[in-house]
Amino acid sequence: MKGFVWLTLACLFAGMMLPETANASGGNFRIQVIDAQTRQPLPFRMHLFNQYKRPRKVPGLPFYEDHFAAFGEVELKLPRGIYTFEMECGPEYLYRSGHFTIDNFAEDSKVVEMKRFINLPEQGWYAGDLHVARLERELPLLLQSDHLHFAPVLRWGNVKRWTSALSTPFAAAESTEDGRWYAQQGGEYRDEGGQLLLFRGEKPLPLPTSLAAYPDVRSLHVVNEVAKEEAEGNDYWVDAAILSRDLPLWIGLEAVDSVRVIDEHFTRSEMRPRASRYRVPGNSPRPTDFDLGDLPQKVYWHLLNCGFDLPPTAGSGTGDAKNPIGYNRVYVHLEEEMTPDNWWRALKHGQCFLSNGPLLMPTVNGSYPGATFTGGAGETLILEPAVTLSTRDKIRYLEIVQNGMVIQTLSIQEWVAAKGRMPKLYFERSGWFLLRAITEHKETYRFVMSAPYFVKFNGEPRISRESVDFFINWLEDLETDVRKKSPQLDEVTENAFTEARQFWQDLKTQANAD
Repeated sequence: MKGFVWLTLACLFAGMMLPETANASGGNFRIQVIDAQTRQPLPFRMHLFNQYKRPRKVPGLPFYEDHFAAFGEVELKLPRGIYTFEMECGPEYLYRSGHFTIDNFAEDSKVVEMKRFINLPEQGWYAGDLHVARLERELPLLLQSDHLHFAPVLRWGNVKRWTSALSTPFAAAESTEDGRWYAQQGGEYRDEGGQLLLFRGEKPLPLPTSLAAYPDVRSLHVVNEVAKEEAEGNDYWVDAAILSRDLPLWIGLEAVDSVRVIDEHFTRSEMRPRASRYRVPGNSPRPTDFDLGDLPQKVYWHLLNCGFDLPPTAGSGTGDAKNPIGYNRVYVHLEEEMTPDNWWRALKHGQCFLSNGPLLMPTVNGSYPGATFTGGAGETLILEPAVTLSTRDKIRYLEIVQNGMVIQTLSIQEWVAAKGRMPKLYFERSGWFLLRAITEHKETYRFVMSAPYFVKFNGEPRISRESVDFFINWLEDLETDVRKKSPQLDEVTENAFTEARQFWQDLKTQANAD
């Protein structure tokens, strides 16, 4: 298998002079889209712009921001002019793009072949998007057009579009004929403290419009409601945006199941600046796109350095951000059939990688991400990473990150020469490592990162004093800011800070690394 693929964009249709059979206000152009190998019709996403760079809609097809989705073909009825387009069928197919001209009375058709360069489901990898806020009736086609297998769709929360918290139990997840799943069960809580997404509960949480009981740190309302439900056996999955202001408080209260490393700020065309609720230690006042893309990863590495095994996740924010569904996605590896329960179970075990572009499927000594390797005193563990990497964008480099530091950087040429094998890793004490690849995309930050592998000697994880201090300082800054606004904290908030401070201080006493 080729290690990497990228496509020089080429014109598919150019300067057409078509028969004068259409109406005088423009012409018709029928496009059929097929898989180049199977010759079968393909669902696809298309970004179509006129000469003024304005996106074009197609009546009857799902449209969002600058693109629409269709299955197999689309009939374009367009005014006279020059049009540019980009066409995709998810990250396992090459891009197609180019331009064409529509003249008055035009009437023509074209078959577009989409070339698939890898099939991840055949290898047991299934993609999900944890931040989807699109209409239910659009979901089957959207999942198919971007080759996504799971979307736990948001339908309740405290954001304006959710008019009220629903009181009825959730309906069961639904599947398409080709085995893709969506569930109208997700909740969203967003305020100045950050963002929490909630999944897998039996019903929506009560989110009253008045939060008078929690005036100082409003997100504690959600944390406490989840705790109440879980005490009654109704478990929720809580996914936190990793640069949320309140993150060290949530972690200190043991309220988080996963952290979103790739969120809606990673968009298809640019990196979006973050609002004040995302100010965290290490955030540059004038960040570059690279800074904006690198910081969430570094915060996640600090969590790993604290001994946590929280899985990383990704969400496109489609419906909120200018992203297609699945632009940011998390792939999990399944040994069994693709179902929502199996998907969540694999994610919990960290058998995953995140991407908004390249596709990286690692194994280490034959094991997938999330695996733990164990050793004893005086023993040296030798680990051999191997990587399958496929991409449509040119890769800048491939890296191994160990204990929060980049320890190996390989060019694509070096990786190809090594036939997909990475340098061996030697461990004599506890730690963790992961693999990532960053592209050379000029307009935004595109990368792929595996979930971590863990190494434990004598059953103990690596806990770094420096990383624990990172979160202690962050928590202190948060508490200082909150007390500036309200010197006398409410009882719930006071107790929460006390509990979180104790959690982090206790963790520091367990530190076994600098």
